[in-house]
Amino acid sequence: GFTVRQLLKTVIAAGLDISGINSLFRSSKSGKLLIVTYHSILPRDVIAPDALYSEYRNAVTQENFRFQLDYLAKKFTIISASQLLQFIYNGKWDNQRHYAMITFDDGFENNYLYAFPLLKEKGIPAHFFLTTDYIGTKKLLWTEEVNFRIMRTTIPKIEIRLNGMLKEFLLTTLAEKERASHQLRKWLKSAKKGEILSCLKQLRQQTSDVNLSEAYVPRYRFMNWGQAKQMAEAGMIIGSHTADHFLLNNLTDEEARDSLKRSQQTIQEKIDQPCEFLAYPNGVWGNFSERDFRLLSRLGYRLAFTQIPGYNDVFRIQNDPYVLYRINISLKMTMPVFKAVISGSWAKKLY
Repeated sequence: GFTVRQLLKTVIAAGLDISGINSLFRSSKSGKLLIVTYHSILPRDVIAPDALYSEYRNAVTQENFRFQLDYLAKKFTIISASQLLQFIYNGKWDNQRHYAMITFDDGFENNYLYAFPLLKEKGIPAHFFLTTDYIGTKKLLWTEEVNFRIMRTTIPKIEIRLNGMLKEFLLTTLAEKERASHQLRKWLKSAKKGEILSCLKQLRQQTSDVNLSEAYVPRYRFMNWGQAKQMAEAGMIIGSHTADHFLLNNLTDEEARDSLKRSQQTIQEKIDQPCEFLAYPNGVWGNFSERDFRLLSRLGYRLAFTQIPGYNDVFRIQNDPYVLYRINISLKMTMPVFKAVISGSWAKKLY
């Protein structure tokens, strides 16, 4: 259901549209590229009324996705990453146009089931960044597993040792669980891979009451290689989201190179097309560095996508091809808020 705060946001956002402010902001962005990020697309009736927001925050209903696609197609020229490079390096970039690109992170099967048919029907290209070790498996991403275990366990608290420090997380109320999940994931995002694996082991031992097979639902289930290949053959672009979804800042030089190279080779073998694009796991400042740009360059990646909000101008695309900005689209974005966010009239802190 909708909170008063969300209702208020929607009313304000609708005002920005009706008053023409969105249109003004959009016109100031001509010649720039908007890139939107999706994770899961699900029919509204698949999301249970009592579903935990923490588990569905990055899902968008199929009904909303259809409206969003129509709006993007009406207001923007939707292009693929390959077209972007062509336009920029062949002098075909039109500074009077508004360009947009559609991307999906992780590789969930719901992308194939519920987003792909709409994209195909409308003739719109999109990019699917796959976490290759997970494709065709029943595994959960480590960040999702941490959240799933904490939200579902019945124990009153957990104790996790990281870097020699013992941290206690209380889990008696929903609010405490949400706080614990958020804090633990945030903590682990700056840890090394070995420490993360050690924490996961501790968490699994303490939350043995949680049945992970219950997480094998449309929200979390991964697509298989046959589905990914079918999308590629229909003109979708398959890129890398690394092999194992560890943030690059969690990894040693050798581990980072392995994750980037292995995912690229797997995609090229399974899809039979070059893999030239990457979306960083998490993808905010600090999750990647100059070291990763050098690795990407050596491996032949041509663009890399962050999760830093903003538009991209030609200068950025040419000079920082491994730091493209994207705007994340989430469950609670109503259509007026979506319009305001992508036109740039809605400040980040408002949504």
